[in-house]
Amino acid sequence: MVTSTESVLIGRPLPEVFAFTVNLPVRPTWDRDIDAVLHGTESEFGVGREYRMRFAPFLSDTEGTLTVVEVAPGERVVEHYDFAGLIWLVICTYVAEGSDATRFTRSVEVEPAGMVKLATPFLSQRVNRNNRQSLLALKHVLESA
Repeated sequence: MVTSTESVLIGRPLPEVFAFTVNLPVRPTWDRDIDAVLHGTESEFGVGREYRMRFAPFLSDTEGTLTVVEVAPGERVVEHYDFAGLIWLVICTYVAEGSDATRFTRSVEVEPAGMVKLATPFLSQRVNRNNRQSLLALKHVLESA
């Protein structure tokens, strides 16, 4: 299993950070693993909802699903991704730091299956880099608005 946990302090109130991160149509602006949201955004983000996505984690795009597993508004979101022989569990947590800042933490667990297991060292580097870059991009997008 490949794991990565990154955290960033964002100079925006927690409700704003939470609302932005669960707004799937804007997810590709900061999440380095998601290239496009293809279907499902007409429904409200919530537990059990499944969204078709185009993921770009490696050298080429691939389609798959993002399923919302848990939502505790303003506290925690758990998502399950399934694409290209990979099962991802992404856990996002939100902690207010004063009234105008939020500590956003994103933990990623990837379980490679089949032949993809052979690429685990490459996958580990890629997951760590993308997770770190995604949080820095999220911070930049939100603080630039």
